[in-house]
Amino acid sequence: MFQISKTVRNLIFSMLFWTLAASPTVAQTPPEAERHFNRGMAAVEMAKDVEDYELAIEEFRKAQALAPDWADVYYNLGLVQEKAGKAEAALASLRRYLLLAPDAEDAAQVRQFIDRLEYRLERAAVEVKRPDALLGVWKRYIPDIGRLMEEHVFSVNSGRLTVSLTGWNVIVPVDFDGKNVRFKYMHMNPETDVEYEFVGQLISPTLIRGNYNSRVVRSTLPVMPAGRRGVASMEYWKQ
Repeated sequence: MFQISKTVRNLIFSMLFWTLAASPTVAQTPPEAERHFNRGMAAVEMAKDVEDYELAIEEFRKAQALAPDWADVYYNLGLVQEKAGKAEAALASLRRYLLLAPDAEDAAQVRQFIDRLEYRLERAAVEVKRPDALLGVWKRYIPDIGRLMEEHVFSVNSGRLTVSLTGWNVIVPVDFDGKNVRFKYMHMNPETDVEYEFVGQLISPTLIRGNYNSRVVRSTLPVMPAGRRGVASMEYWKQ
């Protein structure tokens, strides 16, 4: 069941189709739950990239809400969550599947898959904690307005981890303990001096999430008086 096929889409769809065809509980589930289950399978069949699997997850979640003890929903949900990069959620779904169907014909294979998934998560956690996990080019993104900003480059200078703000001609030191990321810098021009501080966490090898705190140190502009503060949510995506 867990053999690798030519494409991710074909792999997942073949798994889901096999589960539905073999399910002994479909007739006992509410019709609306079956409908969302089938819609989830259709979403997987049509998926062209990882983001498309979110649509399938949404449908399987609806089926789960209507039939919380339907084991096959958790099986399919777990497989799609894994392909969407949601490994921890996938583990929870597949464990729930085994709890509801401990004697399923594929129980041993699912347990093997869970073991492999747990190992991958453990190794990913180790990689994230390495001191060089931040090194490279990251793109700044503002979720509140859905806007990609300039690139920031994390590198080691004179033995110290630093970040270079592309376009700002600023290089500042970074505090990083393997999870928490913090740095601050000053943006100065003739009208204002604003201090920015980023405080966030390394969520995965390719995602940093946190907040930018700003404080106006000096200003000649009435619309931006000295002492004014602000907070903006921020993400960094590794290139």
